[in-house]
Amino acid sequence: MPRFDRNAYVSPEGVTLDTNVDFGDVGGLAYLDPDVELDQLSYFHTLIDLLVKELKYVTGTDLHGAPYDWRMAPDGLGSYFEKLRKLIEKTWSANRNQEVILISHSMGGPILQSFLNSMSVEWKKKHIKVRRDLILT
Repeated sequence: MPRFDRNAYVSPEGVTLDTNVDFGDVGGLAYLDPDVELDQLSYFHTLIDLLVKELKYVTGTDLHGAPYDWRMAPDGLGSYFEKLRKLIEKTWSANRNQEVILISHSMGGPILQSFLNSMSVEWKKKHIKVRRDLILT
């Protein structure tokens, strides 16, 4: 686990975590281990499949994922909120200025709330249609 050292979170030596894996797409969310596509390791695969096949969402256009380092508190995420803001604005623009639906799960809920708290009321009214937190069983 990372530790807080004066002004920053520091991972133990030799430990790295790349949270940019498939940021903006859904490949990093479908399975707990994308290299092993077993039902037991399915994470958001069923929901993604439903949105794509039944509701005709298009990954990378109007369906995105925004993975982050779940070990960190909001103040340790660095430029994550800026990346998330740009992804939401890009999605809004690419879809004829339609408000975006945000879905979070587990610790993504408090992270998303922290992000939304950092945005202006005007920005949220313009870009966000609804926010939902999921509990997957």
